[in-house]
This record gives sequence, C-alpha cells and structure tokens, in this order.
Amino acid sequence: MIKEWLAGQAAGGFVTYNPINGTYMLPNEHALALTDENSPAYVVGFYQSLVGLFKDEEKIIEAFKNGKGLGWGDHHHYLFEGTAKFFKPNYVVILQPIGFQH
Repeated sequence: MIKEWLAGQAAGGFVTYNPINGTYMLPNEHALALTDENSPAYVVGFYQSLVGLFKDEEKIIEAFKNGKGLGWGDHHHYLFEGTAKFFKPNYVVILQPIGFQH
C-alpha cells in the first residue's frame, strides 16, 4: 500500500523517484513546508486546524440547528494547536526585529 501511495505522490510531482535504486525522495522545498516549524512555508498547522473542524462536525451541525452558535473555546483542541503552529513562523519573523525572544 505504501508503494502505491508513493507512486501516486511521484506521479503528482510531490516526491521524486529514482528508478535505478527504487527509492523515493522528498524535495527540500517540500520538506521545508512539512518539517521545519520555523519556516514561513510551514503548512502542517493549517491542516491540523482543518482536522479540528472535522472533529467538530457534530457540534457545528448542532449550532446551525439550534442557532446558539459555537464558541471559540468549544472547538476541538486541534483547531487551537493548528492555528498556533500555522501562524508561529510569521510571528517569529515579525517579532525578531524588535528584539522579542521566544
């Protein structure tokens, strides 16, 4: 199953495939977006936030039915964690010039 998934990622250009030794590689620019939490291109937090919304699906449906809404604090913790991860690199870049230490 992994080989089929990797083949699909290679076909889409997300990873590269070396047919000589049968290995796959994640290009540096893609790794930067998925592995470096301090990179301004880091996107993992965005996807974690999306997962949080799916985990809140029943709460959101109920909020639409009863009209009471859904408070920010009532969301799944993935939304908060993902939002923090997504925006952290931007805050680091903005706050470093003024001497803020994190």
